[in-house]
Amino acid sequence: MEIRNFDAYSPLHKSGHTSKGDQLKWKIDDRWYKADYMGYEGLSEVLVSDLLQKSTCPFSFVEYEVAVIEYNGKIFQGCSSLDFLKANQVLIPLEKLYRRYTGESLAVKLSDFADVSERIQYLVTQVEEITKIIQCLNRAYK
Repeated sequence: MEIRNFDAYSPLHKSGHTSKGDQLKWKIDDRWYKADYMGYEGLSEVLVSDLLQKSTCPFSFVEYEVAVIEYNGKIFQGCSSLDFLKANQVLIPLEKLYRRYTGESLAVKLSDFADVSERIQYLVTQVEEITKIIQCLNRAYK
């Protein structure tokens, strides 16, 4: 796999695109590149987009590819995608979306659950309620 050297580019400022805001990311031409911060984020996004390509999901989604990034003498695993934002669109991270609707921190709320499966179930339920995604899916499949 080709290693992309980004020494000539400054990463975007930590603008809250992730809940922690620690992930190095670049927008170069019409592509986004994100370096893993915890070691698995890029692979997770690639896996999910691969699964969605094989699904019957009626909604568009972002297709991610594995990327290897060199920056400041360090090699990062990560991912890349075409720029998916249209004019005047902004990305709203899940933490910000949750905080906007509940007034609470999602990270703090999830720490209330000892069991990982309970955290996942709570998160899924909240996303369904906030986004009304189930209603959208039901309409799309009728």
